[in-house]
Amino acid sequence: MKSTSLQIQILMVTLFSVFAFWGCDEWLTFDKPEVKVKGLQYAIAAGDSSIQAQPFSIQVAALTSEPNAEALVTSLERARFPVFVVTRPGQAVHELLRVRVGPYASEREASRQLLNLREMGYEEAFVKNHVSETEAASEIRTFSAADLPDNQKRLTTGDNCSHPRWSPTGREIAFIRDFEGVKGLYSVGTGGGKLSKIMDRGPSFRLTGEFEWSPDGTKLAFATREMDAKFDAAENLYVVGKDGAGLRRLYRQRGFGFHIKSISWSPDGRHLAFDADDSNGDGFATPIRISQVLEVANAIPLRTGNLDKQQWTAGWASNNTVIFVEKKSGGPREKISYVLKRFEAATGHEARVGATGSIGECVSVRLLPGGLLVFSVLADSQPGAARVVFHRVVSGGSFVLYETLPETGPISPLQVSSEGLVFFAHENQLWLNGVAGQKSIVDMSFPLTDFTVSATGSRLCYVRDGNLFAFKLPDQ
Repeated sequence: MKSTSLQIQILMVTLFSVFAFWGCDEWLTFDKPEVKVKGLQYAIAAGDSSIQAQPFSIQVAALTSEPNAEALVTSLERARFPVFVVTRPGQAVHELLRVRVGPYASEREASRQLLNLREMGYEEAFVKNHVSETEAASEIRTFSAADLPDNQKRLTTGDNCSHPRWSPTGREIAFIRDFEGVKGLYSVGTGGGKLSKIMDRGPSFRLTGEFEWSPDGTKLAFATREMDAKFDAAENLYVVGKDGAGLRRLYRQRGFGFHIKSISWSPDGRHLAFDADDSNGDGFATPIRISQVLEVANAIPLRTGNLDKQQWTAGWASNNTVIFVEKKSGGPREKISYVLKRFEAATGHEARVGATGSIGECVSVRLLPGGLLVFSVLADSQPGAARVVFHRVVSGGSFVLYETLPETGPISPLQVSSEGLVFFAHENQLWLNGVAGQKSIVDMSFPLTDFTVSATGSRLCYVRDGNLFAFKLPDQ
């Protein structure tokens, strides 16, 4: 085997998440003792005592180009950093080269070197822990949807169904149905059967697809796009009982202002948070997205925010505390990072609770139990690529759970269960990520673009050819 002047240690890694160290990490799997790819020699670290004895390292970059990876390694070695490269041949159908500095015996030592790397301009670098990567439980379980129980159980018999949302009680699924040109809000039992119409209001009152069940499963908050007397279109927010009773407007815009996104109920159902979104610049010169909070009983606005920010509601930490993230302002070349804030609905008090490093352009963010945020972002360093990133609010640690290549398409909106499981779809696969580090992949054999997961994370409902289907997911 022909060798090159650049000798790089390579760890063959299968992507996996754990929460033992700042929320999540990657697992190592070991294969052949040596492999050669495109002129770079890969020395596999099975039984490598230095890796085992020094479990911490710093990931500097994830690259698709081997010449770029080699150039980065050379640059880091000239700066007197110890360097190795990690590949993930098992990630989807593509391979990324992850350039790492290390290894180090302690987290503190790695963190000191991380500061030096960031001073050199490597602001996306982050610390890794390899101890958890070598655990026996590291294998990703892969399933075919065709082999799962109750596969392809059809819940609806018509068509034009979309935007399913599983009830918190687990007994029914709400969804949008377009019937003879009128979009209505319907529900169906989890075993299928007769549809129940919750509400529709004709062509002048159109549902946008943004809606959310109340925590007790008795009501739904939903956004509409409707015409006023001057034929101006505006998006407004309503609440209605699941039986169609008690329809009431909670938020009204006069003329088009914002799109209503990311509706989120407080755990006791007394408050609603949502994002007023003009991030496409439809009505303003610069993109705007504002986290707003209101009291449900009296439709009283509690937080309206400033019209010069970009914010995303992450979720409720308690009955009165909502967490949101705010994009830091900066120049066009500045790396994208976020301030983490909390808003107290009872007092109106707002405070900063932390910040992220550079993680990329936020697409969505969700709050998990234990003060963990999970972001879906577009990567700064690789236009068109996407990432799922975990961030600890208290410790400030951020870790990449999943990365894509630009040509593979977007990641679906994130979904979380009451148990803290994280779900997302990419290409033809559904990824299930457990709190204790377990991970499963369900191969759907078709793009999964419109789906909902039950509150417990045990069942999936998805849309295909305008109808709803459901099946039981693998246990986590």
